[in-house]
Amino acid sequence: MDKTIELVAYDDFWLKVFAKEEAALAKLLRNNFIGCEHIGSTAMPNVLARPILDILCVVHTLDGIELFRNEFMAHGFSLVSNESQQFVFERKAPEGDRVLTNVKILKKGDERINDILDFRDYLNAEPMIATEYKNAKLNLVENHSNDLALYEGMKQRFIEAVLSKIR
Repeated sequence: MDKTIELVAYDDFWLKVFAKEEAALAKLLRNNFIGCEHIGSTAMPNVLARPILDILCVVHTLDGIELFRNEFMAHGFSLVSNESQQFVFERKAPEGDRVLTNVKILKKGDERINDILDFRDYLNAEPMIATEYKNAKLNLVENHSNDLALYEGMKQRFIEAVLSKIR
């Protein structure tokens, strides 16, 4: 079943939700926890976002993350993927069909960490590029509001183009 892609304007509310989730993740991961970063479009004031909080969590090691699966579940997170040297968890709304939070867990030193943070920081520093990103997302949603794969593909191409420009 296709779902319509919803885009919302930036809201400081995301900062409060991030702080709460970061504290929960630090408690869950204990000594393995290095830190969290608010990433994705909800961390970019000049960009429209799907109403999903994206978090990058950096840990010392990915060994044993699977052992925390039950603790994550007890906190409302479910494991979505554990491939490509990363774990992805999500928290859904109580009704169970809408994702509220995505957590990507990467090991310290993974080059993707810098890519993720560089993209966020660059768009926050360059409002014209952020506006291009916002307009590309809007255009895609206006013309293909039910095609999440196309939406995600467009975003990935935009991110790759920006990263190749700033490297």
